[in-house]
Amino acid sequence: MEILGDPEAPRSVWFVHGILGQGRNWRSFARRLIGPHADLKAVLPDLRNHGDHPPTSPPHTLQAAATDLQAAADTLGPPSVVVGHSLGGKVALSWLAAGTLPADTAIWVLDSPPGPDTSSTGIDADTDPARVLQALRAVRVPAASREPVRAALAEAGLPAPIVAWLLTSLKRGPEGWAWVYDLDGVQAMLDDYRATNLWPAILAAPQRVQLVRAGASDRWSAQQVSQAEEAARAGAGWHLLANAGHWVHVDAPDATLALLAPSVGP
Repeated sequence: MEILGDPEAPRSVWFVHGILGQGRNWRSFARRLIGPHADLKAVLPDLRNHGDHPPTSPPHTLQAAATDLQAAADTLGPPSVVVGHSLGGKVALSWLAAGTLPADTAIWVLDSPPGPDTSSTGIDADTDPARVLQALRAVRVPAASREPVRAALAEAGLPAPIVAWLLTSLKRGPEGWAWVYDLDGVQAMLDDYRATNLWPAILAAPQRVQLVRAGASDRWSAQQVSQAEEAARAGAGWHLLANAGHWVHVDAPDATLALLAPSVGP
């Protein structure tokens, strides 16, 4: 768990990362968002089975991850805004569905279709989380250095940018370099992500939710777009970042920042 800004600031934005990510992936973007606001801090948690999150027991579900976040909020104070990307978007919606967030907390869901089975249809094989997990499982760790890991991932056919990003999640221990993931736990979270339907949580409180679709993303089926349009008619926000890929905060940081800025104040 990392906090940017004044830890005593009364308001907070929580950034909930996606599958195989870490809270630190959002540092640069979070600093830009909170920079103009002295009364605002950013909270960058690592989800269970990721990064520096303490070991946890099954079941490794979206709701369990949301319960972890609530436990942290019980200590740090409740969020003013929750920003969830990809799997983290559905964790944020699970937190909303649990009914433990303040009534005025805004939920931003970044390129994360809320219905089931979204990432198993039409997704680019190069970025399919299931394929990436399979490649990670095949790597022999602990490794003496990062180079054998890099070579193994490249040999598995993963694109160079994905490999470079994954290598940031290696940590050196007494026996060598190893992943900061519990891969079995991550797999369980991915399975639950694909199975869980969170459209009812949105339709129960549509005015609290802002949905963002990346125009160059392959995550959204025609059915999911139709459901988003229905949610928008009920009062949810529905935004398109036309030129962004799935990692919206990297592909279109200025446009993403412009969307979020009104939620944290002028």
